[in-house]
Order: sequence, then C-alpha cells, then structure tokens
Amino acid sequence: MTEKFKDGEFAAVRSFLETHEGCRFLYSADFVEPEFDEDYICQIFGQNRLQRTLKTLHYLTDFLRGQPIVDKFGRDHSQRREWRCRMVQIVGKHNFQNVYEKPNQLRANNISIVSANLVLLRNDAKDENVRSQLNQVLEGIRVLYKSSDSDFTGEGILYSDMTIQDKLYVVDHICYYSQEVIRMFVK
Repeated sequence: MTEKFKDGEFAAVRSFLETHEGCRFLYSADFVEPEFDEDYICQIFGQNRLQRTLKTLHYLTDFLRGQPIVDKFGRDHSQRREWRCRMVQIVGKHNFQNVYEKPNQLRANNISIVSANLVLLRNDAKDENVRSQLNQVLEGIRVLYKSSDSDFTGEGILYSDMTIQDKLYVVDHICYYSQEVIRMFVK
C-alpha cells in the first residue's frame, strides 16, 4: 500500500484519523514555551550539565504541548500495534509520528519519557532543596500507579490495564507535575 498523504500534511492526516479511523483528539493546553533561567540551572546542576538539563526540561515541555488522543482499541494493544503499522503505510511514518505518536499524552512511552527525565533531574540536582522537591513530584507520580519503588517497576496498577478515565487522570497529574517542575527553573 502506498502512502496517500505527502510528508508534512499533518492537518489532513489528523482529519483522516478522526473521520476514518475513529481517533478522538481531546483537549490541548495552550502551552507557552518557558524561558529557562540558565544561571539558576547552572547553580543547581553545574555548568557542565546545562545543556543536558535544558534537553531534559524540553522533554517535559514537549509532553505539555501534546494532548490525549483516544483510539478505538481500548486495552487491545495487539490490535493497536497492527493498526499503527497500517497507518504508517497509509499516512507515512513522519506524518503518523507527528500527528499521533509524539503528541499523544496517553501513550505509555511518552509518560515514561517524562518519568525518566524527572528521575534524571533529581539525580543530577546538587541542591538538596531541589532534590527534595523533585522527590515529592516523583512520589506523587508513584502514588498514581500505587507503586512504591523509584524506578516505576513495583507492584501496582499497570498503565495498560487502566480504563481511559484512569489514564486521563494520570495524564492530568503528569501534566500538573511537569508544570510544577518547569516553574522551578523559569525566569
């Protein structure tokens, strides 16, 4: 099957996914890109970690620019994987990544990226107060999953087993925590 869309036809791909594939693009926040306080970041993480820390913070901002996208597969992940492969063939890999995969806050991979980057920030922070604040954020996320370990691998509710309402609850809280962390490092 050949692609029906030219590379970069994001609006047309979104319309196709909504109209023909049953995807629902839910609310999207009007997110304004923050101006990070690089001097403060250097104080907390060290000059040698500035670029790494900025990249880490940008992963959080990328997540906040996204939105929940609900498909028709519910908990049937094998059907979703087959559908995703088919959609890449129809709309093109770049289009599908930019319209569905990267902005979709409901994707476990995207939430994992946020969580991993929060752990990285916490581990790199030299200031105990900042580490403590980041630990509180990470604890808040662990509570969402009823998990007790710092690597998000403990016993608890698997994200893939949650209802869409539970996943939206998790996403809302991940957004809240991400915004709180970003506020720590803006001018």
